[in-house]
Amino acid sequence: MLELDTMEDTHDKKISKHLVHRFDIWALGITLVIGGQYFKWNAGLSAGFGSYLIAMVLMGTSYCCLCLCVSEISSALPFAGGAYGLARCTLGFYLGYLIGCFETFEYIIYIAVSALGLGELVVAILPSFNHYQPIVWLIFYLSALLIHIIGGRIFWSFNRIMAVASITILLIYIFGSMSHVHFHEFSLLDNNKLFRGGIFEFVQIFPVTAWFYVGVEALNFACDDTINPRRDIPAGQISCILTLNVTAVLVLFMSCSQFPGIKNLRSDLNPLQPGE
Repeated sequence: MLELDTMEDTHDKKISKHLVHRFDIWALGITLVIGGQYFKWNAGLSAGFGSYLIAMVLMGTSYCCLCLCVSEISSALPFAGGAYGLARCTLGFYLGYLIGCFETFEYIIYIAVSALGLGELVVAILPSFNHYQPIVWLIFYLSALLIHIIGGRIFWSFNRIMAVASITILLIYIFGSMSHVHFHEFSLLDNNKLFRGGIFEFVQIFPVTAWFYVGVEALNFACDDTINPRRDIPAGQISCILTLNVTAVLVLFMSCSQFPGIKNLRSDLNPLQPGE
């Protein structure tokens, strides 16, 4: 029985491997990151649109460089080691261990903040759920964990659907907002300032722009699931970060150029929801 189960697991892995191509790697990056373009990113607008745009461009460029480096290394060392594995092979065990610890903290905190944000959105839509936010968090964690435990064809099929749905909703928002854009009227802060607080405020809000991109560096974890990781992982990762850079710029401009404007947007729970 044990041998039969092992043979079935191996067969399922081979089948799922044949289903995973560069489009699936792109889709995985979208589902990992795109939630950060829906909410939480707008807190950094307290420094003004100009400061935030510069910070976002710098962060996006940094992530592009990171993905290019990781893709280059993944094409030479195609294994599912994540940043820890790549750092261990290139920088040594000690630095690899530190990077692995930081990467673990990043993902734990990122998922926790996402769960909190989802709970807040549910309460904003259904105020009667105010005392039941922990249940929303639990459902979020259990459903995500179940999909990952099942894995294989079900995971990758579900991931494709979620990626296409997420990016479609974002594109509908972007193109649907174009007729309502009035940049000069709504994108300025107090006293018509594009910049506020100087360099200190800029440095403070700079990490917030990572919400547009965080998670895309983890795509080489899927090396064991792809047919040709030397080609599929770099192609999927680079196309994904380029997509995210384009959508990030469009989301920022569209959100800041509509009523009620940047003054209210910086504290709004749902920055993609137009003001009344």
